[in-house]
Amino acid sequence: MRGLSWTVGVWAVALIVLAPAGWRSVLRARSFGLTRAQWGLLFVLIGSHSHAAPTTAEEVLADPVVAERLIRGAFDALALLLIAPALINAIRRSRPLKTPGLTALTAYGMIAGVSVLYSIAFTVTVGKVFELAAVLAPLWLIALGPDPAKEFRSTARLFVFLEAALVGVAVIGFFLLPSSFLSTDGRPGFITSRTMGSPYAHFDGLSAGSALIFAYALASVLNATDRRARLGWAALALMGTLGMLLTSGRQGLIIWLVSAAVLLWFHRRKLLLLLIAPATALVVWANWEALWSIVTRDQAAANISTWSGRLIWWGVGLDTASTHPLTGFGFGAGGRWAALQQISQDSASSIHNGYLEALLGVGIIGLTLLLIPVVRVAIWSFRNLVARIDTPYAILIVPLLLHTFVSLGFGGWVNADLVLLACLAGVADADGLRAIHSSKRETLALQQLE
Repeated sequence: MRGLSWTVGVWAVALIVLAPAGWRSVLRARSFGLTRAQWGLLFVLIGSHSHAAPTTAEEVLADPVVAERLIRGAFDALALLLIAPALINAIRRSRPLKTPGLTALTAYGMIAGVSVLYSIAFTVTVGKVFELAAVLAPLWLIALGPDPAKEFRSTARLFVFLEAALVGVAVIGFFLLPSSFLSTDGRPGFITSRTMGSPYAHFDGLSAGSALIFAYALASVLNATDRRARLGWAALALMGTLGMLLTSGRQGLIIWLVSAAVLLWFHRRKLLLLLIAPATALVVWANWEALWSIVTRDQAAANISTWSGRLIWWGVGLDTASTHPLTGFGFGAGGRWAALQQISQDSASSIHNGYLEALLGVGIIGLTLLLIPVVRVAIWSFRNLVARIDTPYAILIVPLLLHTFVSLGFGGWVNADLVLLACLAGVADADGLRAIHSSKRETLALQQLE
């Protein structure tokens, strides 16, 4: 309950600050400036911060109906009730749309729904499928709206800022409220003796989220033409960097480094190749032992060589997936209830790889459908990075792909990563459709001239 309470409080303040007409409009008009679809997604993500106490896989199945999960389901139901009337009306008056990315994601959700029939953890899969449906409904409401590209962009921006609010509060709380924002596992930090945590997110999640915020902010710095805006984005990038360092998460560090390298390659290539890369290599070479000790946190060599056990888990996961390659073991259930139980790791929440989690849950069929929007977004992002268009949105695919590789990311469950991926898929679909219409108009104009 603490995680839910903190999230609601932080996001309420953030929404007031982010209101398009300023905080006074919220008090006077009682409007946050959000669309119905954005409210629906907001309710689902608020519910996703309602976490039950850690239990083993068997204990979850023995007692699945606990207060935290009921609250989570209630927020999902609220989102569906809010969206359903508007979505039905939008479907009735809509014309056929070419939305391959969002359609594939919906088909992935349908396969997840079918997996309820054979899931090895029925109650778990039912809950996760219900949550996935609560996310897909508002996404389709946006896609069927008058300007889907604009709303998908504004929605992605909204949730990046809301994640930034959570990271920012955690950074401030680390110094001012350590009783709530210090990790309890005792691992040393990169720059301090303690590690930043929070009541609403695991420190690894905060680390990856901080790096994503840094990537978005740095891209905005490179795109900004106004000096004041550039300073504001630089401050947000600095906050993301500080959050990544205080959580001492290696996955966040990798995301931070790769995102920075990609952005500099496309925007400041000479600076990267002639100054930043050589200087970084020199600093690493001169301080290798100290930096290695910081990054590894003086852990045992065996722990480092197995990526904190991930390589072992992934090996077991691949072996398990081979027994039901096409259909998997049930959406959101395969990683924990099929693979990890074999090595007595059923207290772990997941197998820590979103692609493998999807494969174990819905098999090759479901994973293929999930990868269709991923590939489309990756192609769209690459083209925009090359053209230096929509860079803050285009760079988001880098943190999303990396986070899903070393954690769950957008695979096998519902969280902010999945919402951001879906929004980017919606933008890619809308931009592709706009390009087709533009090409047709140009062809028609040429024919008329001839």
